[in-house]
Amino acid sequence: MVARVTTVMGWCLCMALCQVKGSYIPADMNRTIQNLLDHYKIPDRERFNGHPIFPRGPSSGDLQAEMIYMSAVLQTYDQLLNQMLQQLPTATPTSASTSTSTSTSLRAQLSYLLKKITALRTQYYRKHEELLKKLQPLGNVQVGGRERRRGRR
Repeated sequence: MVARVTTVMGWCLCMALCQVKGSYIPADMNRTIQNLLDHYKIPDRERFNGHPIFPRGPSSGDLQAEMIYMSAVLQTYDQLLNQMLQQLPTATPTSASTSTSTSTSLRAQLSYLLKKITALRTQYYRKHEELLKKLQPLGNVQVGGRERRRGRR
């Protein structure tokens, strides 16, 4: 769980701090990211460990390749945020009200980020995501009687 949180918070921090040409990060999103960073209390040593979260994308200048790569990155963050939401404790009548309100606030903030990522994916990367879905089964094609899977060769 800590690795996932570190990954998501690292990306969020990167998005908040790195100015990308032509991009705008709303104040609400900056505030949400800061609140999540404050809540999870990830030490700087772990947050900035010198290893990028994702490998560097295609640098060939091919816009389509970069968009496909970004679509895959957004899809991964979508899955991570969904998993983080599922792992949050659910409110129970016996829970302390402070714990419940913190959990509810955290859920709302994660949902906000998830909504923004999903909107970005559906508005700008729909075609690229469809291509990725078509390419994913190719990783499981049987070659020479052996099934090839991503990560195993």
